[in-house]
Amino acid sequence: MSQAIRPIRSSRIPQRDLEALILRLQETGSGTAAGVQRRGSQRLPFHARNVPVEVTQSRGESQQFLVDTYSLSTGGVAFVHGGYLHNGTRLVFQLPTRDNAWQTLAARVVRCRHVERGLHDVGAAWVDRDEPLELTLFVDVLAR
Repeated sequence: MSQAIRPIRSSRIPQRDLEALILRLQETGSGTAAGVQRRGSQRLPFHARNVPVEVTQSRGESQQFLVDTYSLSTGGVAFVHGGYLHNGTRLVFQLPTRDNAWQTLAARVVRCRHVERGLHDVGAAWVDRDEPLELTLFVDVLAR
């Protein structure tokens, strides 16, 4: 009988330290004019804890992690991860919606940089989508 795979919590620091890091990341560029110009879409704050993500490496090996997201756009998502991810790495997220459901979304890593204590700021772009992501499923855009 096979056992269910338990995702690994990728950031192994106290939650208050992780939240302070996420706040700094949000303040230093996720919504700046330069960032919007570079990526072509506005990012909205989207702090979701313990988001399941399946990471598939180039050799086809997969692992499941729990990550914290900090921003969302029609084109992708930014999150904190406890390891380096190569550009092009395939990801499958289970993102929580505003009505407490889950949406499965595929993405590819477009940037990954070390920020501190083994944690990485990762940006991923949605793939396999015919139309832009409907942000109102995840955030109240009118309240922003």
